[in-house]
Amino acid sequence: MKIIQHKMNIDIPLPTQPLRYIGSKYRMTPFLIEQILKLKKSYFLDEFREVFVGTGSVSFEMMRKKEFSSFLLNDIDPAITCYFLAIRDYPEQLINRIKTSEFSKIFYAESIIILKKLQAVPLCANEIVNIAFRKLFVHRYSFSGLGVKSTTPVTKGNNRWNDLKLIEAVEILHARAKNSNLKIENKHYFEFLAEKNDRALIYLDPPYVGVGEQVYQFGFNFCDHIHLAESIKNSPHPFILSYDNHELVLDLYSSWTKIMKVPIWYPNQNSRKEELIITPLKSNRIRVYMGVVNPLRKSCSFIPQKISFSKIKTKVK
Repeated sequence: MKIIQHKMNIDIPLPTQPLRYIGSKYRMTPFLIEQILKLKKSYFLDEFREVFVGTGSVSFEMMRKKEFSSFLLNDIDPAITCYFLAIRDYPEQLINRIKTSEFSKIFYAESIIILKKLQAVPLCANEIVNIAFRKLFVHRYSFSGLGVKSTTPVTKGNNRWNDLKLIEAVEILHARAKNSNLKIENKHYFEFLAEKNDRALIYLDPPYVGVGEQVYQFGFNFCDHIHLAESIKNSPHPFILSYDNHELVLDLYSSWTKIMKVPIWYPNQNSRKEELIITPLKSNRIRVYMGVVNPLRKSCSFIPQKISFSKIKTKVK
């Protein structure tokens, strides 16, 4: 186990992100970018994949830096997928909705019902934009970005909804997505961990431990966190993982990864919390040379151990 205390300069400019989301790594982005670039250099990687994308703060900052030739954003929440599809493919339609929107408790309540019932990404472009806008609206006005977990909107003040700033953010994110060879998916995270692509770096930011099912529409229970650790350990991919500082996480990862503790100051809560950044131990990994050698194993013929995911239950409330 290797645990490092790290002091971060939070004055570094952060990426623009309109979607408020609990657990967002907005404040950690500068340090995460630093670690991602180190891994890219060590493993000669071409693609960046974020499989619990949330707000996408980290991915869109990597797009700005143009360090990877391709990107993949994934989330199990189909509304999140709609949001990023609208950013990439239908920015004008989304901007028009933002321009013409007015605060309404009825619209907020209706949106929560629709988002809770949503089971898959719609095929119609207009419906994709509609879901994307409702997702944005609910998360802007919900307490702490809780989205459908907050049944009552907090406020109708301009501090939550500023048309000009939101439109500017959409335009910036669209420009980055358009120039980044971006794929957008709505799948389970383990599908990407099991893929045999030696040139991809996978970034994972799973739900909080302990409270995930209370604050996320698609939360994790303890069993899910254990399966995630097993999946990463048996995956052929280099990875970077961000987590809340919890005893379960330390127990699961401390024996075979490097763990960095990053103190983050939250001004709205007037509190400081430690977040964890977890990366492979160099002693357990070797570099990729032209995709011939598996980056995570010392044998080119290694076959990842099969894992049963039948016990994984992603609950929707």
